[in-house]
Amino acid sequence: MGWRTVIIDSQCKITYKCGFIVIKKEIPVTVHVSEIDLMVLATPQICFSGVAIAELLKAKVKLIFCDERRDPLAEAVAYYDNYHTSKNVLQQINWQPETKNRVATAIIKQKIVNQANLLNKYNLEEGKMLIEYSNNVLYKDETNREGHAAKVYFNALFGLDFERRKNTIINAALNYGYSILLSYINREIVATGYITQIGINHCNEYNQFNLSCDLIEPFRILIDNIVYSDPPQELNQAYKTKLINVLSSYVRYDSETTLLSNAISKYVKNVLYVLTSNNTDNLLLYEF
Repeated sequence: MGWRTVIIDSQCKITYKCGFIVIKKEIPVTVHVSEIDLMVLATPQICFSGVAIAELLKAKVKLIFCDERRDPLAEAVAYYDNYHTSKNVLQQINWQPETKNRVATAIIKQKIVNQANLLNKYNLEEGKMLIEYSNNVLYKDETNREGHAAKVYFNALFGLDFERRKNTIINAALNYGYSILLSYINREIVATGYITQIGINHCNEYNQFNLSCDLIEPFRILIDNIVYSDPPQELNQAYKTKLINVLSSYVRYDSETTLLSNAISKYVKNVLYVLTSNNTDNLLLYEF
């Protein structure tokens, strides 16, 4: 698997030749397919050859296509990334409710702890309240500590009049960053031989990414940190690139420092293993 995130944000033609992706513009650029982990087509003004798309998907490269506003529009991952997909999906359908509930509860608790850690990083006093909330998370979060924590958390970061549903530049930046993380998690789920539709806690029939929406929660903090520390004046391509590059940042996971993209890969495999083996003692979550 590659390590490069390739972002193409200007009109060009993309072809394939002898193992290389050729980006044809004023100054042509070539990148070997084996080096690419994620490719973002940040403008629809790109002519993409079918051969290039096929070779990238064979190499398990995640492709994200953007619309005329340079917002993520669609993604492409290979259908058959894993030889055991049929077996794994059958296991996924039969995940034990008790195990799912324990994993979902642990993820919610870790999400709140991470939110508290970010508030503490910036000496915001609400961090103490969120630690209290995390300590009071019950099985299946029956008292909705997640919802209460979210209100306190976002108001502490972005002001008392801030609401996640409002059409603001802050929310646009958060949503863009979350969509990048979600897309990468989708890729890892499919590559491991599972499907994104069957979730742990999320079960919306209209949501194609129920499982990904469950798994993303502890990592949202990384986008929140960027948007809080460097609030966008406008969501231009430079700021979007900053958000995309979070995948190339280094984090601590499982007692080692690694690229976020690698940490997500290990995390997804760990959670799926725990759900299949029914052994929540092996659960390793990301701590900010």
